[in-house]
Amino acid sequence: SYICDITNYDQIKKIINKQSKIDIPISDLEKGGVRQSRNLLMAKLISNLSLTLDQFSDSGLVGLKSEWESFHYYGGKRVVLSASNEKIVGLVRGINEDGALIVETKGEIRLFSNGEISLRPYREQVSEEE
Repeated sequence: SYICDITNYDQIKKIINKQSKIDIPISDLEKGGVRQSRNLLMAKLISNLSLTLDQFSDSGLVGLKSEWESFHYYGGKRVVLSASNEKIVGLVRGINEDGALIVETKGEIRLFSNGEISLRPYREQVSEEE
């Protein structure tokens, strides 16, 4: 088990590379221009989480859906979704009122709401001659 400073990008990268190869970007707040104490950062996170949980308690996911979708990295993008030993290529259309992920694939809308789901960006396969 590793415990590290979340603002130390190089240390995080070394730990991740030791444990496994991850093909998705990781974040570094300091490189993004955020210079703040960990305690203050955690206080802000906890405060915002508390407000969000209150809002969810009052109105359910409906009250948070548009905000969630505005931050969803894969919203509107083609992805490869891995779920239940199945790989599906499709376009992420958001989430429904129950929180299920909406993916359009081959003209069909599919919902994914339970189990382990992994999303990765879709990358066209390039032949070796190119």
